[in-house]
Amino acid sequence: MPVVRMNTLVRRLPDDLWLETPPALDVPVRGLREDSRRVEKGDLFFALPGRRQDGAAFVAEARRRGAAAVVVEGLAPVDGPGPLLRARSARRAMALIAALFYGEPSCALRLTGITGTDGKTSTAWFVQRLLTAAGRRAAALGTLGILREDGRLEPWSAAAAQPEAGARPDPARAWRPTTPDAPLFQATLARLRDAGVQDAVAEVSSHALDQERVFGSQFAVVALTHLSADHLDFHKDAAGYRAAKAKLFARETRGGPLEREPVHAVLNLDDAFGRDLAAACPEDARTTYGRDPHARVRFVEGQAGPEGISLALEFDGGALRLRTPVTGSFHMENLHAAATIAYSLSVPPRAIARAFEDLAPVPGRFEVIRAGQPFVVVVDYAHTADGLERLLAGVRQLGVGRITLVFGCGGDRDREKRGPMGEVAARRADRIIVTSDNPRSEDPAAIASAVALGVTRAGGRVEIELDRRAALARGLEGLRAGDAFVAAGKGAETIQVFADRVVPFDDRDELRRLLGGSHGGARGA
Repeated sequence: MPVVRMNTLVRRLPDDLWLETPPALDVPVRGLREDSRRVEKGDLFFALPGRRQDGAAFVAEARRRGAAAVVVEGLAPVDGPGPLLRARSARRAMALIAALFYGEPSCALRLTGITGTDGKTSTAWFVQRLLTAAGRRAAALGTLGILREDGRLEPWSAAAAQPEAGARPDPARAWRPTTPDAPLFQATLARLRDAGVQDAVAEVSSHALDQERVFGSQFAVVALTHLSADHLDFHKDAAGYRAAKAKLFARETRGGPLEREPVHAVLNLDDAFGRDLAAACPEDARTTYGRDPHARVRFVEGQAGPEGISLALEFDGGALRLRTPVTGSFHMENLHAAATIAYSLSVPPRAIARAFEDLAPVPGRFEVIRAGQPFVVVVDYAHTADGLERLLAGVRQLGVGRITLVFGCGGDRDREKRGPMGEVAARRADRIIVTSDNPRSEDPAAIASAVALGVTRAGGRVEIELDRRAALARGLEGLRAGDAFVAAGKGAETIQVFADRVVPFDDRDELRRLLGGSHGGARGA
């Protein structure tokens, strides 16, 4: 952990960040904290405003624990004496200070940021593998954790890792952050830099952009998968969600005063938001992709089957066939995006094609579970109506018979997507079992009822089984050879979060256990 003097940090920050001239604070800063309960002697504490509580209410606790100084937002009242800095935006101050505290690690790496509604995790995973195959030391950062250059998958850190089984959930902590808060994000980049990593490929969520968790980072490439509706509980409406995503594509909301190098944009011309961004971006500062005839990396045609995917792409007019063992038709878009990002990072098209041949599936993203059963079993993270639509369409394209779907919706999240997800299920699946996802503080039965309403509204029949383990078992019963079973919503997650407890739960492990036991025996066709 570095030790940096407070005055050294403040001198690098713009004057307009502060409400008043910062005091001269010649004190050593030994760490950065936004949780007063974790403050240690010498830490700089950021009192962040929240939806439920203002961090200013915890300044006294942070000082009792030995905080060297405190940053608050605006004119929030603060108890007790001690070094205090008032910022116009405490989150922006935290992001900039974190980047400086860790020595601006993004300047020593080629940092790629990927945003979009769906596909961020898979695209980042594929880009990391393409860069590694091209001889670069690359890491991917996102919902799954940190994918290292040697293929190891690590959790973000003990500070952001999922809680132990049996623990009482703490709403202030993120269980599996797509993009963690700025101190952990910058600390992770610094750790990768110090280990000799050359490329970092990061998923950047709309929450992260709205809360400026990556602000002050020096990106080499920023990319868009596609945009549909998600997280409207947080962003209030589609316009707010779109505005948050747009922050990754403008200097003043992306890197601010610490951005010094030009940034290249990779944009999807098949998406209306991508087209808008492309229209505002100079031609020499962007690489476009899509089916659109003007795309620099153009999708010509593709096929997806049980054995993998074949894509025909044109790279600036040069045609190339790419084949991969990765399955799932919706992955064609993710693979197309990944190939374009790698191309924008100077990986030659033929090297991309060679790397495609050895791509590994992404954990929990159209992950096929094989235990000798005569039907297809797929686990996927799909948790939006659009994502579920793509998932089930991909399963159908495998040439299966009936599709049994087990899924739920998370609690304390966008309630508006529950009905639409039920409607998609009714259109795309033959048997639907609604169960619990991560209900968190909400009543699991109420969540399931909202999803079920969407199913019945679209003319479908629904079963409700709130116990997820029992729902998986029920769904496997009666499957015939050639059918498909899909467990959606949790993907590679290894816990289930309730209001009063956290329990170990992994759809993949549960299904392997069930398929190896008394369940899963197919009846004759």
